[in-house]
Amino acid sequence: MSGYRSRSSRFPNVFGRDRAPRWRLLTGAAIAGLLAASAVALAQPWGAGWGGGMMGGMGGMMGIGVGLMWQGLYGTPRRDWISSLSPDPFVHPIPMAITAAAGLVLLTALICFVVVTVGTLASRPVVASEVTEIPFGNAPVAEDSRWVRLMDRLGLWTLVAFLLILAVYGPLFAVLLSHQVSIPPNTAY
Repeated sequence: MSGYRSRSSRFPNVFGRDRAPRWRLLTGAAIAGLLAASAVALAQPWGAGWGGGMMGGMGGMMGIGVGLMWQGLYGTPRRDWISSLSPDPFVHPIPMAITAAAGLVLLTALICFVVVTVGTLASRPVVASEVTEIPFGNAPVAEDSRWVRLMDRLGLWTLVAFLLILAVYGPLFAVLLSHQVSIPPNTAY
């Protein structure tokens, strides 16, 4: 077969002869040696809920979402003065506990992120030979046409976004300004 190329020739391996270490890019093990506190760096996304996993499914941002939506179904307002809350602050203890526990998971993830970031920036400089090469795909480049130039105009799309926001929120903003509640702490503006 003259036109046949093997899989290894079409997809060159950046790690050498064997292709086995590519899974390490998915887990972060290939770049973990470059970070300070690499175990903390690998644990941080799981706690924040960005990667799913053990704590990400019910902890982190998902837990915050579940707790706050549950409280909203009970009629708890999102924004209110502390003085106007019910005399019993623990009217709905289960969703409040879920929100608090998820908030602690997010706080822990934030602390891990700060420790890794500051530790990496303050640690020794990395030698170029120690850096693991990560393969990137090549994006196709479109031909330079009138439509491509039109789509690349940042000012135009900023104006379009501003006009759409004004069209959606403008009527609500006008209603809020014209019908204010008479109680002083609860006025709109």
